[in-house]
Amino acid sequence: MSAPSVLERIQALDAYAPGLSIAEIRQRHGLDQVIKLASNENPLGASPLAQEAIRRHAGLAFRYPQGGNPRLTEALARLHDVAPERMVVGNGSDEIIDLLIRMLAAPGEHSLVCCLPCFSIYPIQARVAGVELRRCALREDFSMDFDGLAALADASTRLVFVTTPDNPSGYCPPRADVARLARLLAEKAPEALLVVDEAYMDFAEDESATSLLADGPLPENVAVLRTFSKSWGLAGLRLGYGIVPSSLADGFWRCRLPFSVNVLAEEAA
Repeated sequence: MSAPSVLERIQALDAYAPGLSIAEIRQRHGLDQVIKLASNENPLGASPLAQEAIRRHAGLAFRYPQGGNPRLTEALARLHDVAPERMVVGNGSDEIIDLLIRMLAAPGEHSLVCCLPCFSIYPIQARVAGVELRRCALREDFSMDFDGLAALADASTRLVFVTTPDNPSGYCPPRADVARLARLLAEKAPEALLVVDEAYMDFAEDESATSLLADGPLPENVAVLRTFSKSWGLAGLRLGYGIVPSSLADGFWRCRLPFSVNVLAEEAA
């Protein structure tokens, strides 16, 4: 008797490689002091207010969180002045990325478009889902070729990922360029969702000039992702959120694993 074999496309994957923890670095290299930059964690740590909220609610660790985390989604909706029914939260924005791919793209039928290089979770989860992956190289100055991205999209394309400011290049395209890409995709790939990953938007020099959230209602073919892992200093609690079309938010809550955002993450946020 033998164990079931793993799918070939999973065996062929290069797994996501997280940055080593400080304890691992100390042990591996025999160092006493380590300044870690590899994972873009906030070196100032979590807010004292968030830490106090965790301590205050630690006694609730035996309770499940409320389904759908409504207090959190309503607070985030107020923060960004959007309808609560468009807000989704997940176990890091990674969970939201994974669910969007699995919700929208069928294996062997649909395609996903992203840059080369880009945040590795996009191509990894595309391959996990068995979705065709199409990639457009960054220009020599590390700017994004939005016309090239749009040219790779067609009727089979269900998702196009753009990170702004970009990881790993740091390039931050003007908001007008991202809005233009959304219009191009609406014409060329009418079933595609443009996912704008704004994990690092808090570090942009002028958010009002770069974020689509600063320009009124989002186009219907756009989703914007944010995270508490970077500037908010809560990487260890795993919490991300997205503003998506309300029809997709309904599907998200149907397929998200129950209670993936825990009580302490919710209270800290």
